[in-house]
Amino acid sequence: MLQELGIARGELVQATLPANPVLDAEARFKEGGQGAIIEFAVVQNVLDLLFLPRRRQVAEARLEAAQAEATGAFIDLVAAVRTAYRDLQAELELTTLFRTALDTAYYSYDLSKRLREAGNVIELNVLNDQVLYEEMKLALVRSRASVAQGRENLNMLLGLSGEDADAWELNPRVPEAEPFALDGAQVERDAVEASLDLLRQASELEALGHEVGLHRLEEIFGTGSLGAIGEREDDGGWLAGPLASVSLPFWNFGQGASMKARARFRKHFEMFTDSARRVRRGARSLLVAANTSERNAAYIREVILPLRSSVTRATQLQFNAMQVGAFQLLDAKRHEIATARDYVETLRTHWRARIRLESMLMGRMPQGGYSLDTISIAASGGSSQMSSQGGH
Repeated sequence: MLQELGIARGELVQATLPANPVLDAEARFKEGGQGAIIEFAVVQNVLDLLFLPRRRQVAEARLEAAQAEATGAFIDLVAAVRTAYRDLQAELELTTLFRTALDTAYYSYDLSKRLREAGNVIELNVLNDQVLYEEMKLALVRSRASVAQGRENLNMLLGLSGEDADAWELNPRVPEAEPFALDGAQVERDAVEASLDLLRQASELEALGHEVGLHRLEEIFGTGSLGAIGEREDDGGWLAGPLASVSLPFWNFGQGASMKARARFRKHFEMFTDSARRVRRGARSLLVAANTSERNAAYIREVILPLRSSVTRATQLQFNAMQVGAFQLLDAKRHEIATARDYVETLRTHWRARIRLESMLMGRMPQGGYSLDTISIAASGGSSQMSSQGGH
């Protein structure tokens, strides 16, 4: 993207330079070698000089658009790094939960086998617990693979390799969700004012507006030159005088070029207005996604998780008093782990939405979607496995 910025700067420099003058030389020899007539002409396209200010305006607008795009690319990189970091934290935390879930599934499966050997449960119960145990092993393997892939993804974004890629560590827990202070109307205004995408498109519109008249003039007056001509006769004398040439707008009045330029301008104007609507809609959608996931995370943390923990403790007391069996205790623990996993996924959803919203407020429209559905992570498989009753 920085090279694109260099290209735009080069085009601006080129737009300030007039065309080089043209030197013509001609020699005509008389029959029989009786002498020669030599003619020189130097011509400068003066109409090209008149077009320089308009061309400079076009190039300046394009440079401004390139600067906005380069800044946006940097914001994209920052958002990608932040998202990859939060995703890796979530995967590390999920790996710990899957490991605990695997231990729980193993105890349930081992107990089922022992009871089956004693003839106290049917084979179906053993098979159900074995399936759950094997699924938990697969889920743990996949989670570890996701951690390894997430670490490599973060290394790639940061440009790390070799020993540097293995040296860094991170906090394996996702931070708690934070409410967003701004309301919908303020977020919408701030996003529109900061939008680099709108700035880039506005600069492109400005360039196209300048091109509407420029292209027509270039078609009508393609050639308009002034210069001097000198002719040396065979007797050694010189004839000199001015030279002028101009194209006559006899057939082409620039109608086609003007129509094309105006159509391009209208097309980009429609794209600009659509982008403005998408920025406003996107800012509000991301605010809803961030705040909704923050409230959901707070509810899980403050209400559901304590309740699940209380159920597990109460079941443990009942188990100690021999009022419930081991399977009920294991099921309560599985439900507690599943709720903890749901909390981690909700935190990940929140931070993804928040990072995208903060990117918008810095001026960059998210490259992906911006609704809650597109931000959330589909993880129903693992949750359903951990919340399974195991056949008891």
